[in-house]
Order: sequence, then structure tokens, then C-alpha cells
Amino acid sequence: MAVKNRVFLLAPIVLGLSILYVFLSRGGTQPAGPVLPGRNNTALFITTEASGLSNVHLAATTSLLEKHPSVEIHFASFPKLREKLNRISSAAEGNTRPIEFHELPGLDMTNAVLREWKNFDYLISPPAFRGLKKTLRDYGVISTSWEPEEHYAIYKRLLEIVEEVDPAIIVLDAVFAPAGDLVANVNRRFTFLSPNTANELFAMDQPWGAGFWKYPALASGYPYPVPWNLVPSNIWLQIRMIFGLLTNPRIVAMQKYLKGRGVKNPIQPGFGVPGVPAIIATFPEANLPLEVVPDTTRFCGPVVADAATVEEQDPELASWLKQGPTMMVNLGSLVQYSQERASIMVEAIRIVLASAENSQVLWKFRKAEKYGDEVFDPVRVYISNGRLRVETWLNVDPISLLQTGDIAVSVHHGGAGCFHEAIFAGVPQVILPLWFDLYNAGRTVEYLGIGIWPGQEVTPDWEAESLAKGFLEALTGESSKSMQSKARSLAETARSYGGRHAAANYIAEAAAQGQASVEV
Repeated sequence: MAVKNRVFLLAPIVLGLSILYVFLSRGGTQPAGPVLPGRNNTALFITTEASGLSNVHLAATTSLLEKHPSVEIHFASFPKLREKLNRISSAAEGNTRPIEFHELPGLDMTNAVLREWKNFDYLISPPAFRGLKKTLRDYGVISTSWEPEEHYAIYKRLLEIVEEVDPAIIVLDAVFAPAGDLVANVNRRFTFLSPNTANELFAMDQPWGAGFWKYPALASGYPYPVPWNLVPSNIWLQIRMIFGLLTNPRIVAMQKYLKGRGVKNPIQPGFGVPGVPAIIATFPEANLPLEVVPDTTRFCGPVVADAATVEEQDPELASWLKQGPTMMVNLGSLVQYSQERASIMVEAIRIVLASAENSQVLWKFRKAEKYGDEVFDPVRVYISNGRLRVETWLNVDPISLLQTGDIAVSVHHGGAGCFHEAIFAGVPQVILPLWFDLYNAGRTVEYLGIGIWPGQEVTPDWEAESLAKGFLEALTGESSKSMQSKARSLAETARSYGGRHAAANYIAEAAAQGQASVEV
């Protein structure tokens, strides 16, 4: 009865907060006016160069090139993306039309952010209230990566590109703020293509304020549904985060600068682009359950590239993978190892290889600082006998490795790309989250029964024993067979959504709504 009374008292507060949240952070972007149709069968992608954000755009583009040759494809981005676009354009079967690339001015997003931080280790922060101040500060840096003058210069160039291209559909990167600013200022048809989970995008839109009391706050690391004893903390954490985003000094200063130059509703905080239809590279069964999603949302399942096989890319590695069940440790493109983290991971891998005698480990490893290779001394014997491969860079696409059937466990940081690639391949996951938007991935794989988040009590720090325990449980433990079965079943469901081909179909359909050219 006491619990019911507390819920009754909280209900009007939470409902009021939900209305306030929707009003402040979801309702700010309004169309600029009647939509101009643009040129028929013309699509303009606008994305950053960052792999975690642009990979889904590239994967969808490969399908457009092969399945929808009538669509004229334009990309507005930074120079690093040009080479990737040239490569996929050349590789696309039957493609005769090049992708038109429009270079954006100034620093790309990665280098703009790194002016604030020495490296991406700076992003590492603990979950919930221990890391709240840092999380809010870091979010401010990511959402306002450039100086105001630089941001405005990118925005102005994007306006010019839109006029030059006259696209029927503009496909946005949901995190690229200068592109998001176009929505309220350009009367064009938009969609955004995102690798984010549905929970990140829509948890706060659920009825009865469930985003406050039922769904774990983004950086909390709380389980789903939020246990009653953590509900007050979750509500307060959400309030603090919403208030912090709306009053973040960097965001407020950028908004003031841009409004002073005539930009309407700039920098809308949060994931996604409010009011814009979403094409998302996930599917409901791979997320925490949601009661409501916008009618305009299109679930595609994992949007991954059609990569060459491992045998085609690296025959020697393909042969090595066949020697035994392999644990792949790949913490994404941003994570680098301090000497302390490297030593802990080395010890965890040593325990695994000593305990699971038929297993082997493929470890993508990059140093965050200068230190000697003696850090590997405890596992020299396994490097020598070939059971441990330490690679500074993987020359084979990770999705190709996962699809061999030889990867028994995928150890990663919880990034959306790694999370969905493992789901697509049907591989159990061990999540080692390090910063705010990664913690929910750890909870999600456990909720779905397809993975483990070890060492939660010390996250984001590591302990060799707890890591090794999690690795071994996923490899050979009592729950390993159940995780494998559920991961394979989920992979079958994932493929039914169509992936990159479904995303391309939606974009091609929107592009076909443009105005046909009239010859005089």
C-alpha cells in the first residue's frame, strides 16, 4: 500500500514534467513553410565524417547505388568521407553514376572536439549522479563542437548546397547540429538516418511519463524496468539532465549567437531531430519495449555494409579463426588504452586463455599514450603460440569477422554500431561501457538475454577478475548456450527488416516525390 501511495503522489508530478519536457525539447522545431518538392529522384545526405554516425549513411548508399540507379546521390560532409564514398561508388555492382561530393568548410567534427580534449579517453565518465556534471559538460561539447563562427559557416555552406542541389529529400545525421538547424529554416523534405536505439530516441515520449519512472535515464546504468527503490533517483536524474541540457552555457551561447544571425530554433538538445521522420537502424525486438513511437518512424533493422568475406580480405586471418572459438575484443574506433587499462585487459585475457584451453582472442589495441610493450609480458606465451592476436588496426571489416561463425563472443564498448552488428550476426556480446550513451547497451543485452555487462559495480573502471569472469561466462559458462540461442534467434528477426535495402527503399521513395524536370 505504501508503494501504491508513493506512485499515486508521483503520478501528477511526472505527468507535468513530461508535458514540460515535450514542450521545451520536442516541440521547438517547426517547418519553415510549404515544402518545396525539389528535383525528382535526387537525395542529399548530410553527415559528419565520424564512422559511428556516417556508417549507416554509407551502407544505405551502397544499396541505393545497386538497387535504385535512377536516384542521383549527393553528399555534404568533410574530406575524410570522400575516399570512402569513392570506394563504395566504384565497388557498387552495375553503378555508372558517381556520387557528387560537396565539401564542408573548416575542421571536421572529430578534430573540432579534440581541441577540447586530448583524446577520447576524456569522455570516460561514471554512470548516474557520479558522472552527471561531466556528462552534461561533455554533451555540451559534442552538440556544439565548433566555435560559433565555424558552426555558422558550415550552416551557411549547407544552405548554399541545398540551393545548388535542389534535392527532393535531405537525409540528416541526427547528431550533426549545423545540419539539424536547416529543418526550421529551409522548406524542404527531411528525414534522419540514425544508428541510435529506439530507446535513446523515444523513451521520453512514452505515455504517463514513463521516461521518468520506468525507463532508465540515459546515463544512469539502471536496469529496466527501473526498480521501485531507484525510481526517485531516476526521476531526479532525468530532471537534472533536462534542466542541464536546456541551460548548458555552451548550448545557450551558441543558440544566442545563431539567433542573432537569423537562424530559427538552433541547436535542439537531445538525440534525433524533433519533428523529422526517422529511419533508424534498429528494430523493436532489439530494444527495451516501447508502447509508442511516431507514426513516421521506419525500422530497418541493422543497416550494415555488404562487406567482402574474411577469406577475400585476409585469407591468413580466416584460417586462424578456424582454429577455435574466438573472442573478439574491439572497443570501437574512439577507445584507446591507457597503460593501466591495457594491464587490466591483459590479465583478464590471460585468465581466459588459461581457463578456456581451446579458445583464442583477437584484440584490437591502440595505445592512448606512450608506454613500453612489456605490458604484454603476462601473455607473451599466448602471442607466441598464436592463441592471442593483438592488432593495432583490423584490415578486415568487423561485420565480416562476426559473420564467419567463428567469433564466439564480441566484446565491445556498447556503441550502436558494434551493438547492432553483433545482433545482425547473431553473436553474444560482452559490453564494457565507458561513457554516458553506452550504459543502456549493457542493460539492454542483459534484458534481451544476449549478453553480459561485467564489473558493473566499478564501471567505468575495470577489474581483471570481474572482466575475466564475464568473458568466461559468455564463452563457456552456464548461460552461454542460452545467450547463443537467443542471439541467433534475434539475428533472424533482424534480417527480416531489410537492413540497408529497407533504408534505401524509404529514401528512394521519398526522392521520387520531387518535381520532374521539364525540358523547354
